[in-house]
Amino acid sequence: MEQLLKDWENAHRLETDESYQSYAFNSRIPKDVFMKDGIVDEREYALMKKKILFIAKEANWYSAEETTDTFRERAKNATFWLQDVAFGRNFSTMFSKKIALLAHAVIYDNYTDIHTDHEILKKIAFINLNKRGGFAHCVWETLENYVRIYASYINRQIALISPDLIVCCSFGVKWLLDQYIELPPQSKVIAVYHPSYFALSYTEYLHQLECAIKNLPWCPENLHDKTNPIYPQTVKGIIFDTNKTYSQTATIEMLTNNKISAYSKATGFIDRFHYGDYVFYYVKGRGVVAAGQIISEEAISEDGNEKYKTVRLIVPGTAPSTEDALREISPKELKTLHDGRNFYLASTVKVPYLNQEKSERLIAVLQEKYGNT
Repeated sequence: MEQLLKDWENAHRLETDESYQSYAFNSRIPKDVFMKDGIVDEREYALMKKKILFIAKEANWYSAEETTDTFRERAKNATFWLQDVAFGRNFSTMFSKKIALLAHAVIYDNYTDIHTDHEILKKIAFINLNKRGGFAHCVWETLENYVRIYASYINRQIALISPDLIVCCSFGVKWLLDQYIELPPQSKVIAVYHPSYFALSYTEYLHQLECAIKNLPWCPENLHDKTNPIYPQTVKGIIFDTNKTYSQTATIEMLTNNKISAYSKATGFIDRFHYGDYVFYYVKGRGVVAAGQIISEEAISEDGNEKYKTVRLIVPGTAPSTEDALREISPKELKTLHDGRNFYLASTVKVPYLNQEKSERLIAVLQEKYGNT
């Protein structure tokens, strides 16, 4: 493992600046930084009959207010954080407590009792896909390109860990594994919500894990409560206003950062989206200009004024730099495509919702607009 991580770190250094900046979007994170991870305790892990690997996107390691030199210094001094927590060398967080919660449940086949003792972390392996680290908000295009470029190293690390069970710490992680990574044949792969997702209780998190492991459909215990942010929905399409009244640059900013956002008093509308749903970006005065698919269940709220979920952009294939490059399906065309029925366009969420068939039809028409059928 140690040699692999050295080779991987060296590959960071050898990557050209041109290559790095093509997907890092002038990130102030230096390309040669590297954060190690892997098996928390080699001796304990070797004794485990069922070997478990948790995979997350990237370490939330940097602050946007810091300088590039500070980033480099922080990364240089970085250690295997979860390992430090397990051995009492660093403080615990909601993230580490929920990893411990899930690890205990799997190891002892107990999905009822709540245990968050960090000693259990010594029995597992944990990796981040992006070894450079990132910010509180993951830039999806940067992460996806990193996984694509360094897939061979990720393959080798997972093969060396040789897990029987891989727990993806978000559905977006599982999507990346499905797209780019060749997993060991013995590894069962499941996904749960991100461990830092605050809206899920410990009890409900264990319930979700148990359903995933036993291949059962997961329905929250409080299914009757439709105000709950995890209330399940069938796959649907939502036409969503990008709110140019709030920000003239919001549409391009959302597309560039692979997300769908709501602002100020409208933030609650983001909870209408669930993993797998389609989102259609609506610009006032033009119509639907883009489409994507939700690839995270948990919503993120950084400053209290914006709330968003991560999106895989479908069309256009690459986010344009200006709104002038956008193409649209006008409100009149929307009505025609929706069998002559009107949408209520005065709200952030344009109702009625679309079913999967109508969503895919709308995507096809939008692709024609952009000339990529």
